[in-house]
Amino acid sequence: MAKSTFLEKLSERVDRIDKEELLHILTDMAQEKSAMESVLQSLGDGIVLLDPSGRVLFANRACIALLGWNTKSVTGAPIRELLGNPEIAHVFLSETMETAQSVHREIQVYAPRTMLLSLDLLPIRGERGGVLGTAAVLRDISEKRRME
Repeated sequence: MAKSTFLEKLSERVDRIDKEELLHILTDMAQEKSAMESVLQSLGDGIVLLDPSGRVLFANRACIALLGWNTKSVTGAPIRELLGNPEIAHVFLSETMETAQSVHREIQVYAPRTMLLSLDLLPIRGERGGVLGTAAVLRDISEKRRME
């Protein structure tokens, strides 16, 4: 029998859980999510999390600044629209989702400015091993390449 996920276990018991316990569980989950977002926001590298259809679930400040995105229009937006370049969007979307493997690429982008980006794409796996989305780590390596 397959291992049940946390949410499946919770949904099976929800009618037996009292309101205080449920509130406690939801509060803990919200605090964990907040802590994770704080860590991701504090990183110097750009981080963007995508769902399987390519919609942005989360982008940290470094990513938003690096790519020149408007902070109000990021969450829920398709990465294709945000990037404005179908070839680069294809790299973000297809390789990791199709292969379920981590991918490293260096890509040249021209907006908001010309730069060479180091791009690491990592599959986000669920408890059962299926790919639930993609985590992308972006770093501007333009200056490093010029010095080399």
